[in-house]
Amino acid sequence: MAAVCLLIGGEFVESGADEHVDVTNPDKLAENITTEQGKTLKDAWGDVFRGLEVVEHACGMGTLQMGEYVSNVSNGIDTFSIREPLGVCAGICPFNFPAMIPLWMFPIAVTCGNTFVLKPSEKDPGAAMMPAELAMEAGLPNWVQFAKDHRREPVQEPHPGEGTDVSPE
Repeated sequence: MAAVCLLIGGEFVESGADEHVDVTNPDKLAENITTEQGKTLKDAWGDVFRGLEVVEHACGMGTLQMGEYVSNVSNGIDTFSIREPLGVCAGICPFNFPAMIPLWMFPIAVTCGNTFVLKPSEKDPGAAMMPAELAMEAGLPNWVQFAKDHRREPVQEPHPGEGTDVSPE
């Protein structure tokens, strides 16, 4: 496989990858949506492919982030726009589109330089977890994205005032 030049920090850098991670096989994700959510396999594939379209768009985000400069808008006046990251972005996944909505949110947020917090639906979390795991496997830093798996039992903690007498004396 030929090395790919990447433009990072204004300089071309050789890719350090020694293997290819296949993230374009939607079958496992579509099957997970069908199993957890109950959609037909054809509907699940549609959700995955609509999500992957946004991922492909996010891959070209570098050129969309460049901003604009217009000289001589008026006599001696130039205008420019600078696009900067927002900071922390969050996404809450609905149960009826467990993969498509996260794939609409986190690729754009991350490629724009933001930290992203993902909260999958508690009814079908696997479909949101799979793209998160693929993103981590592909090299996204751990601080970029957090996905919580709700398939485990929640921790039952008592309410702060529970079991104590707070009546005035």
